[in-house]
Amino acid sequence: MAVISLVVSMAALAAAGISLVYQARQTRFIREEIMRSSHRELLGMTINDPTLRASWGGRCGRTG
Repeated sequence: MAVISLVVSMAALAAAGISLVYQARQTRFIREEIMRSSHRELLGMTINDPTLRASWGGRCGRTG
C-alpha cells in the first residue's frame, strides 16, 4: 500500500513540476508578445505624428 501511495505522490509531484515549467514558458511568450505589441504601437505613433517623426533624425524629421 505504501508503494502505491509513493508512486501516486511521485506522479503528482512530477505533474506539478511539468505544469510549472509550462506556465513559466507561457509567461515568457506572453511577455515577449506584449513587448512586440508596444514597440509596434510606438512605431506607428512615430510614423503618423509629424512631431514624433523628428525622433527618427535625418530627412524623416524634416517637413517641406
